[in-house]
This record gives sequence, structure tokens and C-alpha cells, in this order.
Amino acid sequence: MATNVTQENNKVTIKINIQEDGANVNLDGATDIHGDSGGVTFVLLNSDGTKRIQKDASDTSITSDSNGEVELVLAAEDLDMAGTWYVQVGFTLGTFSGWTEPKEFKVDANLRPA
Repeated sequence: MATNVTQENNKVTIKINIQEDGANVNLDGATDIHGDSGGVTFVLLNSDGTKRIQKDASDTSITSDSNGEVELVLAAEDLDMAGTWYVQVGFTLGTFSGWTEPKEFKVDANLRPA
């Protein structure tokens, strides 16, 4: 995942490799946090807590079950605030249902002409 993106860019892709104790988690059979198959749950939060985005299975992808790779493609309006953001992935797999550690990334201001 890139550590910097530009505000209001369309189709920014966030890719995360889910690991436990340094090993890839096999996501075969995983669902989002609500039990819907085909993806996981992504939650993004800006640093002051004024904007929270949640995307579930219908908006996310498990791109490699065996390597624990998941992704989310964002719309321009999703990252409309510059600053520090945090992302977490939630999923259910077998008896586990929970969240990854939060990851931080920066959204740079879009310096478009007036």
C-alpha cells in the first residue's frame, strides 16, 4: 500500500496483506465482518475522527486467498480530506471474527487551480 495518496483522486486502490506472526493468513472461506462472502470489511478513519468510511464484501476483494491479499478501490469522494488516515480490515474465518491492526497512510491536499 502506498503511504501517500492525493485528495479526491478516483480509483485509489488500497491493498493489504493480512499476516499473523509474520505469516500470510489463508483467507479461503473468509467473509466480511457481517458474514457476507466474496470480500472483507474495510474501515477508514481520518485522524480527527470526523470522517469514517466502511466498505463491506460487495465493495472489496480477496485477491489471493492463500496469500492473505485483500483490496479496496475508492471513489474520489471517499478521500476528500487531506491528512492522516487509518485503515483496518475486518473478517470472519472459522471461529475467528475480528480486525487487523490499524495501518496509517497520508492523504496529500489536491493543489488544483482555483
